[in-house]
Amino acid sequence: MKKFTLLLVFALIANVFLTSDLFGQIAQRGTATSGTSTNTNLTINKPTGVVSGDVLIVNITSNNGGTPTLSGWNSLGTGIFNGSNLRATVLYKVAGGSEPANYTFALGAGANDAVGTIIAFSGVDNTSPIDATGTMGLSASAGATATAPGITTNSANAAVVMFSNQSDNRAYSGWTTTSPGNLTEIAQIEWTSGAQDMSVGAAWATKASAGATGNGTVTLEDNNDRWAALLVALKAYVAPPSVVINPPALSTTTILIGGTVNLTATRSANGTWPGGSGTFDYTWSATGP
Repeated sequence: MKKFTLLLVFALIANVFLTSDLFGQIAQRGTATSGTSTNTNLTINKPTGVVSGDVLIVNITSNNGGTPTLSGWNSLGTGIFNGSNLRATVLYKVAGGSEPANYTFALGAGANDAVGTIIAFSGVDNTSPIDATGTMGLSASAGATATAPGITTNSANAAVVMFSNQSDNRAYSGWTTTSPGNLTEIAQIEWTSGAQDMSVGAAWATKASAGATGNGTVTLEDNNDRWAALLVALKAYVAPPSVVINPPALSTTTILIGGTVNLTATRSANGTWPGGSGTFDYTWSATGP
């Protein structure tokens, strides 16, 4: 039987390796939106520019009623912060491909006042968006500083977001943590027209490396108000590592006429990332004339 010799570009075992993971950069999408209510429902517009995969977070202060809810939104924390009727609630969702223009949250029977804000973020790992969540700090008495118990982030480039609520229509200033330090305010909404004055606020910063944040604090305009405060960290999206194939020196093999040789290189991944992990197989085929 006739044979021929084929010069193979790849050796029988190719040299395959994976480059380093690439971290995305979390950024605020659009600007924060807000809404107010004097009944049992609170409607807030979607921030502009939201696309599928963005993470939306709502911070609500409500008077009477129950815990605000909306299908598809998940709780990050809730609690009564004035001893009886004022509730702080933080919820989140990952945006899908056809989000509505606004969202209506059910506040529960008896609710008669609410204010809320929605913030959107891009660049978040939308399969596992929450890197860490703290315990909601709730005031035992009136004070000039709201304090959110610290959290420990688990991944690099997490977005540390602090939320706060007040029992009056007062401003916030000086948002800070031990790490990453000062936070940039992205929401401050004061509500004065209902039966109960109230406000909500939020601020954030990127934390470059994993670790403890220390407590989050924010200065309140008036030292006679009750407050709530919460720290949350969002996990940055990590792109799958790219594959680089380095062929070694050329080699030859002999193939029977009409025969086929398959060359397979296998490499175990050196880590995990959103959407993949494990072993990769690459196969090249050559067929004789």
